[in-house]
Amino acid sequence: MKHRMTSGAFREVRKRPNSMLAYFLLRRALKGTRQFRGDVGGLLIVIVDKRWFPRFERAAELLFSGQARAFFNAETSMHRVVSKEYGSKKKVDLDVLSYNAQTILLTDNIEALPPAVRIAADAIVTVEKPTARHLNAVRKLARRPWLDVRTAEAVVGEDWDMIEALVCRYSLANVSFDTLHTAKDSDASDGPRLSDLPGFKSAREWVSKLATDLSTWRDGSLAWSALDRAALLTGPPGVGKTMFAKALAAEVGVTLIATSAGRWQSTDHGYLGDMLRAMRESFDEARSKSPALLFIDELDSVGNREHRSSLNAFYETQVVNTFLELTSTAADWPGVILLAATNRPGDIEPAILRAGRFEQHIELGLPRRKSESPSFPITWVRSHRRCWCH
Repeated sequence: MKHRMTSGAFREVRKRPNSMLAYFLLRRALKGTRQFRGDVGGLLIVIVDKRWFPRFERAAELLFSGQARAFFNAETSMHRVVSKEYGSKKKVDLDVLSYNAQTILLTDNIEALPPAVRIAADAIVTVEKPTARHLNAVRKLARRPWLDVRTAEAVVGEDWDMIEALVCRYSLANVSFDTLHTAKDSDASDGPRLSDLPGFKSAREWVSKLATDLSTWRDGSLAWSALDRAALLTGPPGVGKTMFAKALAAEVGVTLIATSAGRWQSTDHGYLGDMLRAMRESFDEARSKSPALLFIDELDSVGNREHRSSLNAFYETQVVNTFLELTSTAADWPGVILLAATNRPGDIEPAILRAGRFEQHIELGLPRRKSESPSFPITWVRSHRRCWCH
């Protein structure tokens, strides 16, 4: 590995303070390995925060080459930098290894890698958050004012998204760290919590269990796969499906990503490629802001492959196939909860409602006056396993 970068690389990296920070942190994580000290061959698995994946890829290229072109050409180190995100179907080819090559394999979760790859690794390291000293070193190179120790430690104590936002800010004199999280999540779960709202009686047992399981998962005592993390809201217009989604996000303390099949279809010109790209971007946003609730309205508009007579059968088939792929993949993304809504559950592709996807149904009915005796339940929760009626 190159322990120095060229002057051209230094000029480029100082224009990118967060990339410079990633470079410093990667060097710190690897400095104890034989590959770093002795420049010998081997595989190094490096676990990084998923939100900084691209920066650590560039930092790894720069560490290998020491050259500015590492910022522009990902092939400069002969495929020595490999990445594999958790939930991705991409395979890691062990042929990238050879007796004299050095390979850095970046991942956001060691469980993303097959056992054979883990066994082949000479070292497995985790990139930790920066220290106050790292932060001020980067700010000095970026010609930003020095931060006092208290402020610098407050910055590095934040999550990776917030560190990214504050590294390049010229002055932090007026930053209130007490309100940073409120500003960060203001687009997500503003408004009342579900427990503050009337109604939705029969849905509360599912919500209560979800909240409990989320808390246990955050403590590391429960695997994400054990959570019941997807549900479908059904019912006529006006029963509060969107309100339910907002209140649920506030109740369990996650970011709300609200979208709809209609919004995906209206992107750009509404061509198939536009629709699929918008759909993937919504799922990617939920994953990047995890823990998050992805709320998809108008689920019936995604399409149904059984509509064989439709002139748009090809379009619908491609959209449904992609949606099924995304929901299956998202099931393995820790922290991502899926909630969908529809007025016409009978029009939904059956595969979407199968086990592992939107198998849990929450049906909401119009409210009635107390003096009325409804001949059917106002609300109930049902799934393939159980049914409660009220």
